[in-house]
Formats: sequence, structure tokens, C-alpha cells
Amino acid sequence: MRILFVTDIVAPFWLEFADAVAKESGIAFRIAAAKRSVEGRGAHWQIPECELSHQFVYEETEALEAWMENVFGIVQPDVVMLGGVLEKFARVAIDIAKSKRLRIGIFAEQPSPATPLMSLLKRQYYKARLRKICPDFVLAVGDRAFDYYSQLLPGNSHVAMMPYYQNLEPALQV
Repeated sequence: MRILFVTDIVAPFWLEFADAVAKESGIAFRIAAAKRSVEGRGAHWQIPECELSHQFVYEETEALEAWMENVFGIVQPDVVMLGGVLEKFARVAIDIAKSKRLRIGIFAEQPSPATPLMSLLKRQYYKARLRKICPDFVLAVGDRAFDYYSQLLPGNSHVAMMPYYQNLEPALQV
């Protein structure tokens, strides 16, 4: 099986996660990211080029849609997993995955808006966005995220909890 993980930024733990998934299960896990790093993050978020040799980072030298199609062509994924659903980067990946009839999953923590009003608005936005995507599964990071996404997607998707520790068993069973 080949999984393409699409995210806005390459987090250091994703490289470790990709290696662990490959070792534990033999699944090819590749990462397509909008950016290598984000300003304001600590030095541990600065990922050396050599560690991204089998990953893909969009450099904005070509149209996003063409770049993403190329990544899909190279990886030939069976599953596309999204690290976010709100940005154009994710929307392009969703469109391509749907056109190829691939399984779509989401890996996410519960959103943490600053105010009660923002919490209500974000919940409604996420609900509409997730129902439009209609993911095949959600790997919810932690029990609060599990409750959150289970309520937003009742009966539509398989929601599994991915704990905040290194046991990959729950994720590999999905």
C-alpha cells in the first residue's frame, strides 16, 4: 500500500512516523508539503534537505495543480491522508484524489479557537467542509479530537483515535 500524506508544513515527527510505518508494516508513506518550515518555530523544526530526499516540498516554481498531479503520478498512492482541510494545498489534493477515486483520510487534532464565538463558527465551518470532503476515515489525535470528529461526521466516516504517544497500532489498523 502507498500513502501520500499532504500537509502544509513538514513536522519533524512526520519523518519519524513515515519511517516507523514503513518498518512496522511495509507501507510506503510519502509526504507532500506546502513548505519546509515556518518562521517562528524552534530549531528542531528546521529539517535538513537530506532528510527530505523521498518527500516532496512545493517550491512555488510551477502551478500548484501541476506540481500536485506530478507528485500523485510519482507516488501512485492508494490512500491520500490530509494533515489539514482548510488550505488550497489540501483542496487541490482532495480534487485530485477524488478524480482518481482514492481513499481519503484526515489526520487532525481538535481545532483550538480563541473565543467561544470562534469555536462555534469554526465548528460549523469544519462540519460543512468535512461533509463536502466525505473522508473515508479520520485519525483523530487524542480523545478530545476523537469526540469532536465523531460528532461532526456521525455515520459518514470511520473515526479512530490516534493517541499522543508512539504506539502506532491504532493507526495501522485503519
